[in-house]
Amino acid sequence: MRRIDPVAAEAAQQLLPFRARALAAAHSDAVEVLQSIARAREADVDDALQALVAAREARLRAEQLERDLAATLVLGRVSVTQLARALGVHRVTLQNRLEGRPEAHARGEDLERVDVAPWDRGRVEPWRIRE
Repeated sequence: MRRIDPVAAEAAQQLLPFRARALAAAHSDAVEVLQSIARAREADVDDALQALVAAREARLRAEQLERDLAATLVLGRVSVTQLARALGVHRVTLQNRLEGRPEAHARGEDLERVDVAPWDRGRVEPWRIRE
């Protein structure tokens, strides 16, 4: 296995819990909205419709957060091929999903830190590629 850049390793280690918490919260939001309808003895159709729409929005947000987490895993030395296999998708499909995510594109680069704030503050790109 190839040696990981120390800045990339630090970024991945600190960003992974942040990304996982955000994804867990999005999934929780989707379930919570539907559970409020499921617990009711009778449900109003309009309330159920609003719950469905809210659950869908939460699921779409969760999909974006899954991509953020996947990009951070790639930064932390998980290969796109290995991750695609684990997720049950084609490598090209995963590459397309990771398009535009700086963490995935920084993999294997010589990075330097440009921000002294903790990585988990949600900054997308607290590093730059050394020239």
